[in-house]
Amino acid sequence: MILLQLSSAQGPEECCLAVRKALDRLIKEATRQDVAVTV
Repeated sequence: MILLQLSSAQGPEECCLAVRKALDRLIKEATRQDVAVTV
Protein backbone atom coordinates (compact mmCIF):
# COMPACT_ATOMS: atom_id res chain seq x y z
CA MET A 1 0.00 0.00 0.00
CA ILE A 2 1.22 3.48 -0.85
CA LEU A 3 -0.02 6.48 1.11
CA LEU A 4 0.19 9.77 -0.75
CA GLN A 5 -0.78 13.12 0.71
CA LEU A 6 -1.53 16.05 -1.58
CA SER A 7 -1.87 19.38 0.19
CA SER A 8 -1.97 23.03 -0.69
CA ALA A 9 -1.45 23.88 3.00
CA GLN A 10 -1.96 27.62 3.49
CA GLY A 11 -1.00 28.41 -0.09
CA PRO A 12 -2.86 30.73 -2.43
CA GLU A 13 -5.78 29.67 -4.59
CA GLU A 14 -3.41 28.58 -7.35
CA CYS A 15 -2.02 25.92 -5.02
CA CYS A 16 -5.51 24.52 -4.43
CA LEU A 17 -6.02 24.38 -8.19
CA ALA A 18 -2.73 22.54 -8.67
CA VAL A 19 -3.66 19.96 -6.02
CA ARG A 20 -7.08 19.46 -7.61
CA LYS A 21 -5.53 18.92 -11.05
CA ALA A 22 -2.96 16.51 -9.61
CA LEU A 23 -5.70 14.52 -7.85
CA ASP A 24 -7.81 14.38 -11.00
CA ARG A 25 -4.80 13.12 -12.98
CA LEU A 26 -3.94 10.55 -10.29
CA ILE A 27 -7.47 9.16 -10.31
CA LYS A 28 -7.55 9.07 -14.12
CA GLU A 29 -4.22 7.23 -14.35
CA ALA A 30 -5.17 4.81 -11.57
CA THR A 31 -8.44 3.99 -13.30
CA ARG A 32 -6.59 3.37 -16.54
CA GLN A 33 -4.22 0.97 -14.74
CA ASP A 34 -7.08 -0.70 -12.80
CA VAL A 35 -5.66 0.51 -9.47
CA ALA A 36 -7.93 1.35 -6.53
CA VAL A 37 -7.80 4.88 -5.13
CA THR A 38 -9.40 5.89 -1.84
CA VAL A 39 -9.87 9.58 -1.09
